[in-house]
Amino acid sequence: MNEKQYPTRFCPYCTTPITSPTKYCEICGAEIVWSIKEIQAPLWPWTPISTYIITSITYGVFLLLTIAIMFYYIFFWGIPLLAITIIAFDPAFMILLILTELVFILIPWAYVTSLKVKPEKLGVTTGGGLTLAKDLFLGIVVGAVIVPVILALDLFELLAPGGPPPSIPTPTDLFWVGVLCLSVILVIAPAEEFFFRGFIQNSLDVHYGRIGGLIVSSIIFGFAHMNPLIGVIHTIGGIFLGLLFLWRGRRLAGPIAAHATYDCLIILLDAFFI
Repeated sequence: MNEKQYPTRFCPYCTTPITSPTKYCEICGAEIVWSIKEIQAPLWPWTPISTYIITSITYGVFLLLTIAIMFYYIFFWGIPLLAITIIAFDPAFMILLILTELVFILIPWAYVTSLKVKPEKLGVTTGGGLTLAKDLFLGIVVGAVIVPVILALDLFELLAPGGPPPSIPTPTDLFWVGVLCLSVILVIAPAEEFFFRGFIQNSLDVHYGRIGGLIVSSIIFGFAHMNPLIGVIHTIGGIFLGLLFLWRGRRLAGPIAAHATYDCLIILLDAFFI
């Protein structure tokens, strides 16, 4: 990779753009030592087109795996095609879908590794024990704040005449609720936050600026759910997560905690009260 003189420098710890030499980064507070002649190569050596291509490939693989799981249920369980949506509420089916989301880590990770981009540049860093604790705490708080926004997904069901009344889960339901929450914490939240914040938002920020990268990555995050209403609501949620990502020095721990918190709270609310 050829080195090139850039008018805008970047904090080596949180990658915040800095237009002039300064002793401390105004975002993460890290002390910065500048060389007399600052020569810096681009932090992300690929274009937005490459980001969109990797995003499309990742979603293509995810959809193929999802279709394969559905056909497994159709042919081996004898479920009619028109009734396939029924199994979307089956915990085992949901867990299989959650496991397929590992592609949101594996494919982008393979790509950035081939370009020798350091994991810290994508937010894979703790910043130390105290910083990690702060990130997790703030993530939990933000996740709880996002819940009312996400609950709008159930608004029409709650207002519909004859909607289902609240029910108390059986012990089996409680077991599956626990399994689903654990799956969210261990797989879906880390995978999606690495993909949307660490990979997409970080790379687009370099080309579109902070606001542009935040908005585009949030739109992709929202409408990846393939439903207009859900897409709008999750786009708003993505903005919350993206802002938290920027606020916490582009570390993923906070957004992962926030994502896991609101997903688990929604699962619990759906199981017990909705």
